[in-house]
Amino acid sequence: MNKVTQISTFLVALALGQASFASDPALQADRDAVNSSCSAEAATAGCPSDAKVGSGLLKCIHAYKKDHKEFKISEGCKNASHKLKADHEAHKAEKEAKKANKS
Repeated sequence: MNKVTQISTFLVALALGQASFASDPALQADRDAVNSSCSAEAATAGCPSDAKVGSGLLKCIHAYKKDHKEFKISEGCKNASHKLKADHEAHKAEKEAKKANKS
């Protein structure tokens, strides 16, 4: 398999994986909660107005925090981010368990 084919295959797999996570209403609710809970942090960090979870919001906030040690992330933002991560992990484990049961 040549390099272009490998990259194309990877991108298609990535898109399909994101599509399955995007279709889960609980995960979408978690992403929306992070977007709203972290809006003050995003504004302080100077993140683009279109930055959302999955398109650079958390990366932007954490990059700003790394450069500005005095910057504090609110408990609401932290809690929403942790819930998203936990729910994402649970969704992923559930999906893998279903896949294993089919085999």
